Amino acid sequence: MCLDSSKTKQKAFIRDLKFGKDKYVKLWKVFDVDEEDNLVAQFHDYKFKKGKNTAKGEFIKTYSGGKSDYQYKPGFHCFSNKKDAEAWEFESNNMYNRKRVVLPVKVRKSWITNVGIQSGNLVLVCKHIFI
Repeated sequence: MCLDSSKTKQKAFIRDLKFGKDKYVKLWKVFDVDEEDNLVAQFHDYKFKKGKNTAKGEFIKTYSGGKSDYQYKPGFHCFSNKKDAEAWEFESNNMYNRKRVVLPVKVRKSWITNVGIQSGNLVLVCKHIFI
């Protein structure tokens, strides 16, 4: 997933998010579902677990696994609302032909590493997500 981004807009958007008393905000994530009903990453080899998940990697990869020309801190792409996540679920390239689901996740402010536009929708990149 590639992202168009602006640092000024990022800071303003993150500042305006409504975090609960538990210091989390609810976002929406599109997950692929493998043959064993595990939640897995859409384009890379990552199996999610219940609880806190942490993104790994040194650089952003293209769909084919090479280094992308556009770099930012690796993380999980989440949407600010369910409607945008469902649009991505429907429109995105499903190269593994797997079932997809849209689920809520929770993140803390400090976990958000980037904010940008993906296919016309606002996307937040998060170092960690809580399922």
